[in-house]
Amino acid sequence: MLLEGVSLVLIEDDPIMGESLVQRLRLEGAHVTWWRSRAEASLGLAGTQADIAICDIRLPDGNGEDVFREAARRTDRPAFLFMTAYADIDQAVRLMKAGAGDYVAKPFEMQTLLARVLGLIGEPLLRSGQAPDLRLVRGEAEKALIERTIVETGGRIGEAARRLNVSRTTLWSRMKLLGIAGARRVQKAEHGDGRVSG
Repeated sequence: MLLEGVSLVLIEDDPIMGESLVQRLRLEGAHVTWWRSRAEASLGLAGTQADIAICDIRLPDGNGEDVFREAARRTDRPAFLFMTAYADIDQAVRLMKAGAGDYVAKPFEMQTLLARVLGLIGEPLLRSGQAPDLRLVRGEAEKALIERTIVETGGRIGEAARRLNVSRTTLWSRMKLLGIAGARRVQKAEHGDGRVSG
């Protein structure tokens, strides 16, 4: 069992999706608590010590960002894995910069979700206000974070790497691996202004 001894909270209002996730996560050995609204999650997180929170973005009485921001005030907050059918790069970047662990778009394969959960287990959390560390972000969230940082730095790879707390080489390789537009044009010998060469 992949998740033996892991304590998870699921914040999902869709009864079919929620039941399916709870069953599979329990089959993998996790202890799962399921909340169906922002209010339940906010109240529950205040009295729970979970390892991971798997949280839908859109909830009937608010959104997952609100839940995350409330939990972020605590020093013992769980790592957050967001899921949504309404993938938005700006939202993913905002959440990653605020310290969320990962982000996955619905629909997803269960193996993808399990891999993301495993990736979060044992990794240190970013604290709100710190620069995002690319080594702590995976999947779609990693791609969104890199793309936005490249735009924000005007294509200056060195500056983008500094903001993401990685080397230029690591950033180049992650761009290639994730299929980020322009990655093939990145050359190790940058122009004098540090911009991506074309």
